Amino acid sequence: MIRKKMAGAVLAAVVTASLLFGGCGANIDPATTVATIGDTKVSYGLANFWLRMQQTNYDVYYRQYFGNGMWDDKSSTGTDKTMGENLKQTVLDGFKQFYVLDEHKADYNIELTEEEMAKIKSVAKSFMEKNSAAVSKGYAVTREEDVAEALRLLTVESKVSKAIKSGVDKNVSDEEAAQRTFTYIRFNIKNKTGDNGSVVDLTEDEIKTVREKASKMYEAVKAGGNVDDLAKENDAMVSKYSYGKNDEGMAKAVLEAADKLKEGEFSDIIENEGFLYIVRLDKEHDAEATENKKQSIITQRENELFESVTKPWLDAKEMKIDEAVWSKVKFERTMSMAAPSSSAQ
Repeated sequence: MIRKKMAGAVLAAVVTASLLFGGCGANIDPATTVATIGDTKVSYGLANFWLRMQQTNYDVYYRQYFGNGMWDDKSSTGTDKTMGENLKQTVLDGFKQFYVLDEHKADYNIELTEEEMAKIKSVAKSFMEKNSAAVSKGYAVTREEDVAEALRLLTVESKVSKAIKSGVDKNVSDEEAAQRTFTYIRFNIKNKTGDNGSVVDLTEDEIKTVREKASKMYEAVKAGGNVDDLAKENDAMVSKYSYGKNDEGMAKAVLEAADKLKEGEFSDIIENEGFLYIVRLDKEHDAEATENKKQSIITQRENELFESVTKPWLDAKEMKIDEAVWSKVKFERTMSMAAPSSSAQ
């Protein structure tokens, strides 16, 4: 989740606001309750601050793809909600998890120390001092206590999450994680990007030309030619791929061909769903990729354990949103990340 990716950044970053369209932050008392989670009230000030921190990531990564109208766009979410509506819901769902974990921290003998609380308050104070004019004017982030509470919740979440995940089985056998690695060269015989940026189907003549290129390159690489150089010359994509049992990240036909190869051998040209592939097996047992897979399996186990523990807690906790308040929050300006400051961890 983007919220989790932001965890370190929020503790370390300074944020500035710059005018994009005009208008200003909603004129709402920051103490106004925007959501109630069980008996806990989430203030507009706190929710708005966290929303704007999340917005920094969206503005950096998504605006280049979806443009200035991205917040009203539905195509990027895959739902009937706009990107803005989706983010706002994600933020409040995040607070539900924050406060549920906060409520259960004593189950794991977790309590923030005086030193940790002092550091959190110091970072919050520094944030407000460095961002007062831009953030306060642009988005009504005016209370130091809201920044401090967000940092406190992040710290608690990190500690509780770590405690829950510490119970996972970290033993992964070589057999379970074993990885083979191959290099593959891919040619597109389906479509191309037109002059105006649109995707257009290849003509029969164009497909014939690509097939001839693939055949020519196949003979060249089998004769010992440099794969990377030949790929550039023939406008082909060359990549590496590691796989093990039950892999679903690559075309089945490609994996089946790779399974038949010994180290250093090339497959015949494989055709699958509009692409041509040439595969060379690099390693029958890739030790580094196997170790990475072990870590991936452990991470998956940790996430599954975390979800199994926390889901009943979340299901048992009701959240009520004051839509009359939350609907007033708009995305009228862009937020950008500035230079890092000191961390609270």
